[in-house]
Amino acid sequence: MGSINNIRCVFYAFALIYSFNNIRTTNSSNIDHTYGHLSHREQNSCNHVKLEFSLRNIDVGYDINHKGKICGGHCCSNDTETHLKKDVRKNFKTHIEHHTKSLQGVLEKTFELFQNHVLELIFQSRNKSLSVFSMVDPTRQSRKPLHELYSTIIEKIKSNYPNNLENKKETEMLNIEDAVDMFFVNLFPIAYHKAVNYNYQTDGDFHVDYANCLKHIYKDLEPFGSVSNDLSTKLKLNLKAASYFTNSLLESAAVLSDINKIDVNTLSETCQNQLVKMTDCPMCNGLSRTSVRTCHSYCLNIMRGCLAQLGFAELDGSWAKVADAIENLVTNSIQSNNGVLKSIKSIDSDLSNAIMTILNKGSALEEKIKQSCGPTSFVPMEGNIYNIKHQQKIDSASSSSDFLPELLSFLTAISKSKQFYTNIVNRYI
Repeated sequence: MGSINNIRCVFYAFALIYSFNNIRTTNSSNIDHTYGHLSHREQNSCNHVKLEFSLRNIDVGYDINHKGKICGGHCCSNDTETHLKKDVRKNFKTHIEHHTKSLQGVLEKTFELFQNHVLELIFQSRNKSLSVFSMVDPTRQSRKPLHELYSTIIEKIKSNYPNNLENKKETEMLNIEDAVDMFFVNLFPIAYHKAVNYNYQTDGDFHVDYANCLKHIYKDLEPFGSVSNDLSTKLKLNLKAASYFTNSLLESAAVLSDINKIDVNTLSETCQNQLVKMTDCPMCNGLSRTSVRTCHSYCLNIMRGCLAQLGFAELDGSWAKVADAIENLVTNSIQSNNGVLKSIKSIDSDLSNAIMTILNKGSALEEKIKQSCGPTSFVPMEGNIYNIKHQQKIDSASSSSDFLPELLSFLTAISKSKQFYTNIVNRYI
């Protein structure tokens, strides 16, 4: 098939040269001295070329004795071809920018959608937790540890924003394992009060010293079973995966942005000449752009050579590896059963399971606690706890219900981008 195409290219080139020579030969006696020694047929053939070039702000020189060195056509002088080289450099850069900016836009859009969706899931989980805990904790004392836990998770996610660099180092110091551990330590006295059926109105609240004793022996008792450790591990892994994913999106987008800064003026003179031949020489010879198509394989070779000069050939393999890594991250760590999305969404369920665990262990814990902390010590509650008002629904992120379809669309786009260099070549010709 390749040899057939090559034969066709040779035949096309021969026929084109023959037709030009024939035009010159048959009309040599019919010279119009007003237009730089062009025949009437040659002059007419240049009229439509002049119009099209004028739309690109390119002047056409009608001087048959000073044909351009690149195309050798009667419609383009050397000055015209100089303008054409400037124009093809501009178009070449525009094509690269269109290709890279399109993919850059996909990456940045996915980052925003992912961030908003995860934050929305966190807010939804927090509201559900507040609702559940209000039923077992009429004093609303659990609201503070709940707020601190979810705030840490939110700050971890928000630290992925590029405009949050000032707080990034500070956020990196926030240890999610410590935050989860602190939450359950502070929750223990509140949950234990409910587990042993104490009544805040008749019995009162735990004395501060007794509550501190409960917190002190928390790790020895493991009142919430494995729920606390499981949640800690799950959040640590998935918040890290979320960070890796968002960083990969932003860093990949930054690479594409840097590619757009490539100076096409560094292309060799030979490459620029070849680009002119590929795009404009038929018109310089009086042919319309749509009536003649340059040989496909010829164009491929020119594009590959010019892009290789700018380093794109080496980029292809590297970009394919980046795309593979992002795909694997999405499949295995973002949308899997144990991935980021489902893990964040199920935080409230994990906390509910923790409450159920301690409620079931209440009587078993009572004797052990008595040995360590002594008799239960209470202090009266102030005010009517059942009249305490609370805000049921709090912060929410912008709606992202369409994120999953967008994620599938992103995976399709990132898969198609693996042949980055090849795609730029194919879409130019």
